[in-house]
Amino acid sequence: MEQPPSPSTAPPQSEPPTLPYAIPAQRPTSGWRTAIGIISIVLAGLSILSALAALLQVIIMSLIPVPIPVPPVPASGPTTTVTAAVSFAPNLFNISYTARLLMIVVGVLDLLLGVLLLWAGIAMLRRQRVARVLHLRWAIAKLPVIALGVIAQHIYMNDLFSSMAATTPGSPALPGSISLISAIFGAVFSLAYPVFLLITLTRPSVRASIEGAISR
Repeated sequence: MEQPPSPSTAPPQSEPPTLPYAIPAQRPTSGWRTAIGIISIVLAGLSILSALAALLQVIIMSLIPVPIPVPPVPASGPTTTVTAAVSFAPNLFNISYTARLLMIVVGVLDLLLGVLLLWAGIAMLRRQRVARVLHLRWAIAKLPVIALGVIAQHIYMNDLFSSMAATTPGSPALPGSISLISAIFGAVFSLAYPVFLLITLTRPSVRASIEGAISR
């Protein structure tokens, strides 16, 4: 009967192979950062398109003339033929200069902020630390623009409703409170995302998570 080999005569055990380089540690993934990045990119695209549409609308409505009939004027001389003339108003809906200027300013600011939010969203998806700062700057800058937009939309819609009532026979004049309520109602939805970012990205745990998992 064969005896088991002694430890001195036992064949050496092979060690597991090792790599000549160290395996880099995997970064912890976080779904909420991806969600914020995607939401920011989508909202930025919608904001840019909305700003361009608003600017185009104000420009078109300010340039299209409207024909205004002029009472007939008796012809001079022995003939009794009367002639009618037509003049054109430079502003189709009689929107005030202040309303148009405010709408243009708000549109340009929304366009710039849309580009900033797009940059912030892309930086968040790329795990760049600057993404948090960009989102906070966008949220802070968005708040006064929303307030200015409420004023601009209220004046603009009030002038629009008044001019439509004046140029359309039998059309009732809508109260100015309707345009104000509509502007405030839209501002409530616009405030949701900036307030969410200001609350979320300023929390110490979120800030530590971003600084620990996102590279420069």
